[in-house]
Amino acid sequence: HDIVASASVAIADPTKGGITEMLSHWAAAHAANDVDSEIAFYAPIVAPYYDHPSVQREFVQQSLQNLLNRGVRLTRYEAVNVTVSMDGDSEATVNLEKLWSTRPDGLTPNHTRSQLQVQSVGGKWLITGERDF
Repeated sequence: HDIVASASVAIADPTKGGITEMLSHWAAAHAANDVDSEIAFYAPIVAPYYDHPSVQREFVQQSLQNLLNRGVRLTRYEAVNVTVSMDGDSEATVNLEKLWSTRPDGLTPNHTRSQLQVQSVGGKWLITGERDF
């Protein structure tokens, strides 16, 4: 089965390039079902994380690993229609649409509108919050 792992994110504002680059790598890790690589993009505390007001990074890792353990494998994952709103020099809100599928052909993907909070920590952009609408 071919795996579609597209994570191209284009933003005109070059000051937001670090965020979009991080999102591309995060989406590619997610598309590859690579929990160890994906978790590196999360801050030590993620608030909110979907229905949870605040969780530790290890909780996020276990949640992602649990899906894999149940046999859920992504065959497609893309971040599209990305908008980045800077909330200061080191924080931003990212609105995006996730296209994802667990079907072998990756066709007719699910569409999920999501919002990420990101923060620059030691010169590296990390996800500090994640929720779907």
